[in-house]
Amino acid sequence: MTPIRGAGTLGAPAAFPPARQGRTAGRKRCSMLLLRLVARVACAAALAAGGLVVAAGTPALACVPDDVTGQCVPPTQTYHVDGTDGTLAVQRDPKVGDPVRWLREGDAVAVVCQINNGGADPDDGLASRTWDLVAGGGWVYDHFVTTPPQGADGFSPGVRHCSPTTGSPGGGYHVQGTDGTLTVQGRPAVDHVVGSLREGDPVQVVCQVNDGGADPYDGLTSRTWDRIGDNRWVYDWFVSTPPQGADGYSPGIPHCSATQTPGPTGYRIQGTDGSLSVQSRPETGHVVATLREGAAVSVICQVNNGGADPYDGLTSRTWDKIGDNRWVYDWFVSTPQQGTDGFSPGVPHCDSAQPPAVDTSVPFVALGDSYAAGLGTYDHSGFSGDNCDRSDKTYSMVAANSGLPTWLGGAKPVILACSEARTGVLTQVFKGHPPQIDQTGGSSPLGAKTRLVTLTLGGNDVDFAGILNRCMGSPTINSCFGAELDKADAFIDDFEWTLVATYDAVRIAAPKAHVVVLTYPQIFPETGPFYCGLSLGVIDVISDTTLKRIRGTWSRLNAVIKAAAAVAGVSVLDVEDAFKGHDFCAGSPYANGLPLSWPPDKESYHPTVAGYAEEGRRLADLVRSTWP
Repeated sequence: MTPIRGAGTLGAPAAFPPARQGRTAGRKRCSMLLLRLVARVACAAALAAGGLVVAAGTPALACVPDDVTGQCVPPTQTYHVDGTDGTLAVQRDPKVGDPVRWLREGDAVAVVCQINNGGADPDDGLASRTWDLVAGGGWVYDHFVTTPPQGADGFSPGVRHCSPTTGSPGGGYHVQGTDGTLTVQGRPAVDHVVGSLREGDPVQVVCQVNDGGADPYDGLTSRTWDRIGDNRWVYDWFVSTPPQGADGYSPGIPHCSATQTPGPTGYRIQGTDGSLSVQSRPETGHVVATLREGAAVSVICQVNNGGADPYDGLTSRTWDKIGDNRWVYDWFVSTPQQGTDGFSPGVPHCDSAQPPAVDTSVPFVALGDSYAAGLGTYDHSGFSGDNCDRSDKTYSMVAANSGLPTWLGGAKPVILACSEARTGVLTQVFKGHPPQIDQTGGSSPLGAKTRLVTLTLGGNDVDFAGILNRCMGSPTINSCFGAELDKADAFIDDFEWTLVATYDAVRIAAPKAHVVVLTYPQIFPETGPFYCGLSLGVIDVISDTTLKRIRGTWSRLNAVIKAAAAVAGVSVLDVEDAFKGHDFCAGSPYANGLPLSWPPDKESYHPTVAGYAEEGRRLADLVRSTWP
């Protein structure tokens, strides 16, 4: 966590492997308590079948002639958060009171459309009722977005108007009646997962078909599916469209043309032990999803020079491409029997320029934010010019130098962790560096050969750095912390599934690795001696009540980290109390404060070399004792 304002959008992580549609008791909404309970149970089952996703809601729009109406759909426009006190809540509905995530001052926001009849903002004394629907799902109060000034009608010139009846541009509805998530499929049938939406997310229905696949997993026989974008379909049962008529269509929704519905190939998954891994390239060890025995698959083309399947003792090198960066081993697909050339008669051959990529993965990878990169050591000599603030004195390097089991082969960690990183950027290019978790099938240190992964993450999502930055210099430091920590606590309470998705993405990218997630060490003291404020960079004495609140929010995040790790099936190294007696008001601190004699810098409020050494020692002990 870097104590300066950072750029980038804070939101749900993109492109994580999706969970399946869970069971539901019909289209009626369950209570929130029941939903959370069901979602937790469904998540555990989903992990075994391919993982959980907390993904974007509203698909991006493109200004192209719609193939149903022929009308041009305007593009989503990007603006920025402006004029807040540091953060802006994204609300589930166009009114205050139900935040689903937070954006920071300066963050980019993609506005889908606008309404002028939402709720006012009494908390800020604002009467405007204009709200912006943003890509990814949710609403933001337009007063704090750099859209053009509103006209007399309450709309910003040039910004699309949302449908007055649905709150979304033409065909806008919402996901409802799920157990928490709804899978987005690449065609109108299950087992072609390409994404996921959350309960309540807005969706824009382009058109409908009434001859798609049923949903046997939920015991549903309806064959009606809603097209929400190119090769993006959702099962209509879980969308707030009008009730279907006798013909299977919802009144008022266009019917998709025959050319918009991909035809089935008639192939199925067969001969497995229950499920078949979908790989990002034609070889094992690059799992991105899972298909069940009997699931329908559409084969685009075949290669005969992929990897063998040593896990099942099979030597065939034939793989079937079923989508972009999505491959399945042909041995377990009901394609025609391969000929002597390794190809199935009648199945197209893939371009010969698509050979498997070289595996560049390494045994030991360190992921996460500045608390994993090594910020705070004031020593980044081994990473000259690296804007991620990495250090060879961080805990993963200390553990490697302390002697780890022989199965790691003496490998030192490749440190991909980067300061200011949040969950949403781990799969993206960040600060000019490749994604920490590559999901494109390209080369990456994290992959099939990786045996150990360490990870510290979540503090920047909560905006701890921003809170410290705003409150430490505030003339009302204690009341500032009170207000900021209330917002942080609310965010943390809904953060578990985002972390589960992140941990699961790591497991899928490195299926043979032991994954160790670290909590955050407490760096604030339990009580404040008279000189403690000076060690924190403030003149006023910080109250014991405020210190207790800060530590409480820190612990709250650590509790959610541990809960998410348990759901995802990864190991935890709890270092919350590792700095006890060595906080930055102690005589020998394990974390940097910000004494008044120092100029402000980003190494503040991070572990010292001694602090990382303590974490590294504990990490080495855990790995040696758990996996000798």
